Amino acid sequence: MPQWAGSCWYYLRYLDSKNGQSFVGKDAERYWMGLQAPQPSTLNPQPNPRPAWICTSAAPSTPCCIFCTRVSGTRFCSTWATSSTAEPFFKLVNQGLILGEDGQKMSKSRGNVVNPDDILKEFGADAFRLYEMFMGPLQDTKPWNTQGVAGVYKFLGRVWRLFVDEKSENRL
Repeated sequence: MPQWAGSCWYYLRYLDSKNGQSFVGKDAERYWMGLQAPQPSTLNPQPNPRPAWICTSAAPSTPCCIFCTRVSGTRFCSTWATSSTAEPFFKLVNQGLILGEDGQKMSKSRGNVVNPDDILKEFGADAFRLYEMFMGPLQDTKPWNTQGVAGVYKFLGRVWRLFVDEKSENRL
């Protein structure tokens, strides 16, 4: 299967991932894409589920993302009668680039890539995630700074000691 065909229907598989007969069953697709009102239940107390509102893509990938989801995806899915909606997403958001510590776009060829495994090993996933969330707006280009992760790690340690383990010694 060509790359564009695989990337244009993946969102449908999330709606009905255990279906062995088709990409997505009509009932599951209509329910999760918000085309019919579901019956309230203990599993889903919200009366009106919504389809995927936002497709997030890196700016360099935007033309391909638009082509895959809007042109090829709609044509592919309607040809195979798997989708009853013309637009799979209501909004496209371009995420900004994270620059290397040298101020240039992170790239293996430039040698300025930060290995996330090293960051996770040293500071943990919570500090890593929180640092990325506070780098700035999703759409902006932002510089990476490992010292910023260290600062978030220290902050989380203080919060932990304040609320959970007041008697532990201040290690940071």
